[in-house]
Amino acid sequence: MSQTKNENLTFHGKLTFKEFKIYNIFHSRKAQVVMFVVSFFAAFFMWSTLRSTPSSFLDFQLVITSILFGVIGVFMLYTVTNRQARKHFYSESFMKLKQSYTVNKDGIILETERSKANFQWSDVISAHELESLFLVYVAKAKAMVIPKRYFETDQDISKFKSFLTTELESKKVKLSAEGKEVSVNHRLLATMNHVFALIPIPVLNFTITFLYWFILKYNSKFLNHHGKQSINFQLSFSMYGTFLFLFWVSFNLLFQDTGSGSSLLITFITVAVGIVMVLFYIITIFVAMVASLLGKEFRYPLTIKFLGKRGASSRSSQL
Repeated sequence: MSQTKNENLTFHGKLTFKEFKIYNIFHSRKAQVVMFVVSFFAAFFMWSTLRSTPSSFLDFQLVITSILFGVIGVFMLYTVTNRQARKHFYSESFMKLKQSYTVNKDGIILETERSKANFQWSDVISAHELESLFLVYVAKAKAMVIPKRYFETDQDISKFKSFLTTELESKKVKLSAEGKEVSVNHRLLATMNHVFALIPIPVLNFTITFLYWFILKYNSKFLNHHGKQSINFQLSFSMYGTFLFLFWVSFNLLFQDTGSGSSLLITFITVAVGIVMVLFYIITIFVAMVASLLGKEFRYPLTIKFLGKRGASSRSSQL
């Protein structure tokens, strides 16, 4: 859209804490990865020096314990970051003022009731499009948070994206893959949601998948979709497996004194159903991995939607 160079694009609105929190989660994503790595190796070396007798079981247990410490470290960092973000948002009065933006070929003008700032395109370090907002960084730790609900029409969003791609170097702009082929990077990232589901520890695989999805879900709808699908699938089959086990235990308790072959039959059926469930679980995950690598959306069968599709924010509701 070369014509956008000769016209102004204006939009406005008030930032909410939820939107500010999305920015903080995105901004701290690298720190969360570093925290996981540091916590993992710190726990690994600490426990490896404390154990007395080496064995394969202890090695496996050591890795699982270290991963759990890594997850705990990330959640602690998230708690601290979220608390600081909340304090910053509600203590700074200008954060809650109405923001008015004017975008043209010269740069971006940000106005509030108390201030006015003019940013030239050369001041912009990078620009990112997330699912519900844009982040335009003018410093390593400072960005203009622009929710998509600020724009009146989809055409205005397209104009803004055109300004970003026209006025900024291509390496500075990272727009979503919506409406175009999903990047290889996002395909690989989405595939990891399904790889984590193959970790043979029910609580651990879900925890890591949830944490991974939580960190990356705002990057694109594609990553958000595959993360939710994997989490829903793991929760569903964990629940099915629990019900199957409770059925077997309940039946054996009821017929343990009868002396009939019913208990043996139920045990055989339970084991058979369990094997079928495990095979179905593994095969379906591999199908999901292939779909994500191909850049396609995938919906697991026989899955309860614990995490549903979040409704889109209405632009008519902007203040």
